[in-house]
Amino acid sequence: MSVALVALRFNHALASATTDALTIRPNRGSMTILPEWEATRCIVPEDSPAAYAMSATFGNPLTLLGKFRLTSLCPNATVQAIPGANVQPLPNLPLGPPPDVTHTNVLGTIPPTSISFDPSGESDWITLPLSGVSIWDAGVGIYDISWDWYYRCSGDTQWTYIARTRHRIYVTLALPTSPWVQTNDLFNTHLPWTDALDYACSWASGAKQPSEAAEKLTAAIHALGSGTIAYDPYSFYSYPEFKLTEFVQRLRGGVGAGGSVNCSDCATILSTFANLLGCDFSQSKLGYLFDLNPMLSIGSSVWGLPAGLTRFFYHEVAWAGNCTATDPLCDACLQVDGLGDPTTPPHAPLLPVNMVFGTSGYRDRLAAPLGRPNCNPDPSTKQRRALT
Repeated sequence: MSVALVALRFNHALASATTDALTIRPNRGSMTILPEWEATRCIVPEDSPAAYAMSATFGNPLTLLGKFRLTSLCPNATVQAIPGANVQPLPNLPLGPPPDVTHTNVLGTIPPTSISFDPSGESDWITLPLSGVSIWDAGVGIYDISWDWYYRCSGDTQWTYIARTRHRIYVTLALPTSPWVQTNDLFNTHLPWTDALDYACSWASGAKQPSEAAEKLTAAIHALGSGTIAYDPYSFYSYPEFKLTEFVQRLRGGVGAGGSVNCSDCATILSTFANLLGCDFSQSKLGYLFDLNPMLSIGSSVWGLPAGLTRFFYHEVAWAGNCTATDPLCDACLQVDGLGDPTTPPHAPLLPVNMVFGTSGYRDRLAAPLGRPNCNPDPSTKQRRALT
């Protein structure tokens, strides 16, 4: 008597994401294959991706759907799955509790669950409860997990091994915010991209609050100035829409749209990746025509004025709320001086993270004294660029 595991569905309620996974896609040009795991095609974890939002699922019982097939007589069976802790799966398990494992699986275990088969030997989609889920303790991240699956038929004295499955699990803070969407329309190109989650979840790994994620993302994007991108006012990753496909190519070591970024690009990159995790930033401008204090622009290790400029016609940042003087902002484009007088040396680099714009805040560190009257928020420019 034998039972085979055929397929698993993580996102099985497309209209919601409170007890199951988000609706995602690999990138703009391709769609997620459902079910997410199939015995005929899934080998490595990235073959079977799923994403879960911490706040949307918090306190709710999570479930999968599984489909099974009989390979010999066993009209009724029970299945379970435990984290794959051993290099080689155990061929049999005793009927008592599963052995302790050291491999952390953020989706926990699948406790013994009864299944039945129709005359053809196929099961319906069976609801499989998850026990010991720890995504809320783990925080934002990318978690490659595995399960060892076992079954037993009525009268069996032990569990018999079926298969080991491997999955890539992305954990975000909350449901994505604009320009991202969460919808049951699998053709929507603004569903979360795993190509972007690969970076957002890695950069913000361990974060459990939006402010923490914003801080980690701002630092990670600014650090790309060590060789991936550098400031140039004449760059257009963000015009007229965000060339996210090309930016991911650049992150992967390709040419993309080149190695230059301006302030609008940095604001768009930061807010888009943050909102993918469930933060809520817009791109918004401040200006106009204001003189500058010395700074460290992205890609530069020398204090001075970026690209030889003495003033900004405008500057653009990732801004929360209504993008006003009292709303926090993040700027991955540059570091300002964190000491008492930003106009003269010595300087201490300060990355603007969750910083309020107003007096003695971001404005006074960015704009020179004579330029400050011209350096003001312009909430009318608030936007969230679409993705290409």
